[in-house]
Order: sequence, then C-alpha cells, then structure tokens
Amino acid sequence: MIIRERVENGFEAWGHLLFRHRWAVVISSLLVALTLASGVRRLETEVSFEAFLSERDPVRVAYDRFREQFGREDVVIVLVEAPDVFDFGFLERLRTLHEEIEERVPYVSEVTSLINARDTRGQEESLLVQEFLEDLPSDPVQLAALRRRALANPLYLNNMISRDGRFTNLVVELQTYAPDASAQQALGGFDDEGVAADQEPVYLSGDETSEFATALVEVVDSYDTPGFRTHNAGQAVMLQIIARSMLQDMQRFVGLAVLTIAVVLFLLFRRPSAVVISLLVVICALTSTMGLMGHTGVPIYPPTQILPSLLLSIGIGDSVHILSIYFQRLRAGRSREDALADALRHSGLPVVLTSLTTAGGFASFAVIKVWPVAMLGFFAPAGVLLALLYSVTLLPALLAVWPTRAVEVRAEATGLGGLDLLLSRLGEVAANAPWTVVGVSAALCLVAALRLPELGFSHNPLNWVQEQTPIRVATEAVNREMGGAMGVEFLIDTGRENGLHEPEVLEAMAALGEELESTPHAGLRAGLTVSLADVVKEIHRALNEDRPEFYVIPDDRRLVAQELLLFENSGSDDLEKMVDSQFREARISARVPWRDAIDFVPFVDEIELLARERLGDVAEVTLSGNLPLLTRTISAMIRGMFRSYGLALLIIAPLMMLLLGSFRLGVIAMIPNLVPILLMLGLIAWLGKPIDIFALMAGGIAIGLAVDDTIHFMHGFRRNFERGLEAPEAVRETLLTSGRAILITTLVLVTGFLIFTFSSMPNMVAFGLLLAFAITAALLADLLLAPALMCLVSRRPGAQRGITRGSTTGS
Repeated sequence: MIIRERVENGFEAWGHLLFRHRWAVVISSLLVALTLASGVRRLETEVSFEAFLSERDPVRVAYDRFREQFGREDVVIVLVEAPDVFDFGFLERLRTLHEEIEERVPYVSEVTSLINARDTRGQEESLLVQEFLEDLPSDPVQLAALRRRALANPLYLNNMISRDGRFTNLVVELQTYAPDASAQQALGGFDDEGVAADQEPVYLSGDETSEFATALVEVVDSYDTPGFRTHNAGQAVMLQIIARSMLQDMQRFVGLAVLTIAVVLFLLFRRPSAVVISLLVVICALTSTMGLMGHTGVPIYPPTQILPSLLLSIGIGDSVHILSIYFQRLRAGRSREDALADALRHSGLPVVLTSLTTAGGFASFAVIKVWPVAMLGFFAPAGVLLALLYSVTLLPALLAVWPTRAVEVRAEATGLGGLDLLLSRLGEVAANAPWTVVGVSAALCLVAALRLPELGFSHNPLNWVQEQTPIRVATEAVNREMGGAMGVEFLIDTGRENGLHEPEVLEAMAALGEELESTPHAGLRAGLTVSLADVVKEIHRALNEDRPEFYVIPDDRRLVAQELLLFENSGSDDLEKMVDSQFREARISARVPWRDAIDFVPFVDEIELLARERLGDVAEVTLSGNLPLLTRTISAMIRGMFRSYGLALLIIAPLMMLLLGSFRLGVIAMIPNLVPILLMLGLIAWLGKPIDIFALMAGGIAIGLAVDDTIHFMHGFRRNFERGLEAPEAVRETLLTSGRAILITTLVLVTGFLIFTFSSMPNMVAFGLLLAFAITAALLADLLLAPALMCLVSRRPGAQRGITRGSTTGS
C-alpha cells in the first residue's frame, strides 16, 4: 500500500501548507466561487416536451422541421361546458371570451372557435368562405338552423363542438417564434420553410410560453360561472403549472436543506464554527454549479430541479468526515495545525474516492438519451467535484482562520455515548454472526428479485401534478367529451411541386384519417383528424349546392387545382397551416386521448406502419408532434437505464479495488452497494408502481451514494487490519471512528431526501421516499453486511472468531 501511504503523506503536507497560507486560500477560493456563481442570474427554466430530446435526435429533428414549416402544434384547448351551447346568452358570452383572449393574452397566434370557424358555401358559381358566427342569430329559427349546420359538419364535431351540443372548444394557438423573429417573418426574407434565410429561428422561450399560459388561465377563469364552465387543457398550461411548482419547490427544498444541515451539524459538533464553515463550503459548491449552468446556457429542467438540495445534502458529507477527525485530534490535545494536517491525512483519500464514485454514479446519466437527465450527468458530477475542491481547500483554510478551542471531552462524549454503544453492538452482531447477517441479506434480496420481472415503465408529465389539479380535470374532460387532448402529426411529402393536387394522394390521406377515427390501434382511436383532403371535400360539396353526396375528392387533378385556387382567392388563409406554398408537403393532424407514454409506444408503431401502407406508394410519411416526442423519451429512458447502471458499476468497481488494493476484496466490497439498489427496485415492483424518469434517477444516485459509506468503512478497516488488529476488532475500531461520520452523513442525506416529500409534485415525493429508503438500506449494509463480509474473508489463521463484549482496542 505504498501508493496509499504517499497519498496520505501528501494530504498531511497539504494541511500544513494550507495552515501557513490560510488567508490566500480563503480569498482565492471565494473569488473563484463568486466568479462561477455570477452565472446564476442567467438561469432559465425549460419544461417543454421537445427539451427532453437532444436537438440532434432524429425525432427532435423531425419535430423542428415540422414546426418550421407549419408552426406549433401544441395548442391550448379551452373547453366550455353548458346545458346547451346553442343559447343566445351563451353564444354572446363565448364571443366576448374569444375576443378577450385575442386582446389580452400575449403571444397568441390565432384563436379558433364557433365564432370564427370556417364556414364554406357555394354561391352561384363562386365560393364563399365566412366565419360561422359572423353575425349572431337573432331569433330561435336562426339558432336552430345554426345548430343543425354545426352538428352536420364533420370538421366541427370533436373539434369545435361535442356530439351532444353541450361542450365547445376555443383552440388557442401560440406563436412559433419569439416576437423579434415573428416580426421578421411577417416582413418577409424567409425561405420556403418559413425561417429567416440569414439566421437560425428563435423559438418562443419557456418564460414567454409561461407568460402566455398565465394570462390565458387568468382570462378564462374569470368567465367560469354556472352555465359557462371553463376548462384549460393543453401542453402550455400544464407545463406552466409544472414550471411554477418547480421554482416554488426548489426554494422550499433549499431552505429546508440548509436548516436541516445546520441542526444536524450543531447537534453533532456543538460548535457554531462547524455549522457556519460547513454551510459556507456547500453553498459555494451549489452556487458555483448553478452558475456554471447559467454560463453555459443550460436551463433548469424538471429532472435537474433536484440538483440544489441534492448537492447540499451530498456535499456536506466531505465536511463532516474532515471535521470529525479534526475535532477528535483537538480533544486529544493536538495543536490546530497538526489536527488539521492529521484530519486531511486520515480523511483526504476516502473523501476524494467517495467524491469520485458519487460523481461517477451521476456521470453514468450522461449516456441516457433523455437530454435533461444527460445534463444532470454533467452538472451533478461537476457539483460533487466542486464540493470536493472546496472541502479540501476552503474548509481547512477557514478552520485555520477561525479561532477554534478544544471542547472538553466530557461535554462532547455525553452526546455520543449512546451512538458509540449502538455502533459497538452492530459491530458485535456482524463479527459474531457473520453468516446470519449474510443469510438475512440474501433472503431479502431474493424476495426483492422475485417481482423484478414485473417492473413496468412510465412517462406521463400529467402525473407530475396533483390528481385534482384543474389541468388534470380539464384533460380528462377533453379526452371524454372531445375525443382527446394529445396531438399527433403526419408530415406528407409528395416529392414534387403540386403533388398534392393528385386525387390518389388526397384519397390516401382521407383513407388514413378515416381509419384512425374508426379503428382502434393498440387500444387507442383518434377522436379527430384534419387534413387537406377534408378541405378539398368541403370545397367540392360547397360548389355543388352543399349536397352531401359531393363530400368527396374529385377524380380530376385539374378540378382539384381549380377548386383550391378558388378557396385561396376567397380570402381564407387556412391552407397555410395545412400545406406548403408549392403544394408538395402537407400535414395530417390527429387528436387522441392523453395516456401514459408507455401506452403510446405500440400505438405509434402501428399508426406509423398504417401511414406507410396507405401513403407509401405516393408520398414519404414522417410522424411528428408531441406524441412521438413522448414515446421517444420513454424508449430512450428504458434503454438508458440499463446502460447507466452498468456504466456506474464499471466506474465505481475499479475505484473500490484501487482503495483496497485487491481485485477480490474490491468485488466483495461491491456487494453492500448492490443490495440497496436491488431492494429499492424490489420495493417499487412489490408496490406495483412503474419506473419513471425520477425513479430511474433515484437508482443511479443511490449507486453513487451507497458506495461512499462503504469506502469510508473499507478504508478504516484496512488501516486497522494492517496495524495488526484481527478482523473483528478492526471492525469495532472502524465503526467507533469512521462509523460516527458514516451515521451522521447518512442522517443528513436521508433527511435531505425526505425534504422532497414536502413537494407539491407527486413524482418528487416518490423520488424522495425511494432515495431515503435506498440510503437507509445502504447504511445498514455498511454497518452490518460489509463488516460481516470482511470478517469472513479477512480472518487470519488461529484468530479469535468474533468480538467479546467489553473488549477494547488501541487507537
């Protein structure tokens, strides 16, 4: 163990150097922290579905291409409920709401409702395109006629009005681009895809979308009265609620974490200096990490909202281990400089290794192709390493600056006597009955493993808000009454100019839409489909005296072209949202009930195959919209989970072998780190819950954290064993020294994770409970299973088997 001895000597020399140059280290460390922290003011939030995928992901590329051509498809549906929509008072109130949304809500591109729904009719040999309620009805006869016409229009049903006439929609579309980009687009200078030729498009930001959603909900809710019940459904509203909850929870979590850490540190050390110095170190690490995100332009995503409180809870562990030895040496009568140097010698190497393994556990997230989780895989390791850096520079320098006095042994021993007794008893159990400990552990793992094949997966952002939240009620209402709140888009490319004039292309598009509405696929059926084919049929019927039998696609491409030209000349701009200017590309928009993304995976596979069967001979078909984004996210999550866990173990295992100086002992030492993960996954399976993104992260985080305490135990055990102590006595001595810090750091971690149970988001509550369970299981594994394993594999010939109660060891 020559390398380890050299490293420990190096840390001891570093301690003496720090003590002599303490003020220079304090000032330079704080300057670095302030420089990095300055990026915090640039932080933004991002909660959109597309943000979960890299900009280079094929599904994201297809989504961005669709958005550039046709604009945003994630509309907000304002569902209004009444005894009867066709009531004079109701229609007047609907018009007022429609107009107020247009006037008061920022970033609105268009509002569509019964007020301005397209009403296409033939007039002699011309085509008349008007708004459905351009003039409100003035008598019951006109009102009844309007009702009949609305319910007979297939483009209104499940779009503007429910089949029973009790619900109507206002479909609110957002601007695609930020105001500056939108103004440039209006002034021209754009290529065929609607993007400025000389610059990248600047999409509406998360903050701007949140501003839109907040204003919209405020306007709509002001109209909610008996007989005019309003519901706001749609991605923008849901994500605004999530973003607001995230920011509120982050502030709450950080405050509670700081308070918890302060209380635990004071109870442990009984010194204000320990509390103030430790908190300053972890706050520097936290603000530096968040500032680094701001400097690099990475926003706060739902998965990365855990980062602040997580870094506070994890980062404090380094301080606890160094402070524990430092104060022990002070009580033993050592000088402050020698106590500091000895604390770094004793704890420096394990602190570095635990930080590396924790960072390695987090870094394994970087291989997951879910962008926010991958970003956590970059910035969480950065935060852990920054906490390490400040812990071995700023922390010792502050200890050297602070005028610390030794506390009487009796005063501190009073608070730790019971703790020493507990640790001693645990050591006796592990040493005296190692096979029993191993057997019980194996039995628990077997029970957990029995249900692992039944583990399912889930990705449903709607479940991130409380069950009775208005957005969930609204989404269920839209699913029930209007056929669905989730959009899916088919991008049709004929490959040639005016290819969409071909009757066979339009017939194929119409056939696909009809089949999506009439036939369930993977248990889901579209409540509504709209495409150019529907407009062509609408025009053809209008030009033929509105006779129902003419609601078909003309079989002559020249006639199709003429009728579309008439429609364009009527003044309507509706085709701009359906086809490109060359009539080469078009969209088919479908709306399906909102479900968990895992349910959409087979649905997407089936409808993609169906689309290619119907249109493959005449056009290229690409699936786009929010639904493919969600299914891609869940698929990437499932594949990434196993890669992430495997990579974490590949990073951590060699470090454990390096610490112990033995391949065999390194492998054995990994067992206590795998048990908590297996038990956590087993708990999820036995509770019948699926694994979502947050449960996935909990497993990866637990792998990185579980090994920390194992490293501290193994490091202490090897030191004591090499001093000549037999395995049982080495276990007892280790638990009475490193065991205290292990117990306290675990208490801080568990308490820190339980803070997540105060979240307003159910997914965060579950995340906190899972991690608290896993870390508690890891503590028991390190205080019982790891000592038992070491007693079994490290016994010298003829050595005493077990610990005799009341035996003592040297220190």
